[in-house]
Amino acid sequence: TKQSNRPPLGIDGLRELAELSTVPTVAIGDITPEDCPAIRTTGVAGIAMVRAFVDNPALQA
Repeated sequence: TKQSNRPPLGIDGLRELAELSTVPTVAIGDITPEDCPAIRTTGVAGIAMVRAFVDNPALQA
């Protein structure tokens, strides 16, 4: 919903973050439904998506 101006962590970065973190981590930021299968392999506790729903009129109530 906003630009962070930070480079994306990518799958390897998410995996490293999940391994190093002592608390559950959640992937968020410019994630699409197509990204979810790969993200699920990283060990993060969850995935948050906003834009994928906002940009898809079929998913809006």
